[in-house]
Amino acid sequence: MIETKREALACHVSQKEWLDKTQGMDAYLDTMTGFARTLGEESSASAHAEDFTRHLSLGLSSDNYHPIEDILKELIYFR
Repeated sequence: MIETKREALACHVSQKEWLDKTQGMDAYLDTMTGFARTLGEESSASAHAEDFTRHLSLGLSSDNYHPIEDILKELIYFR
């Protein structure tokens, strides 16, 4: 699957152009593969693994600003 992921990521030409211009790097595919390899080693699950980080939509907004809840309020079930 890692090769398929590399191929898909390589299709994002705008990402490559942006990284080249802003960070002077042409190694984003190798960086992604390296992260996946490291996570695979740490998890002992396989040669490569996937990780994600949950980001809050609140940012630096006020405590009572909940844009996702406001938009999806009819679809959210709260216990």
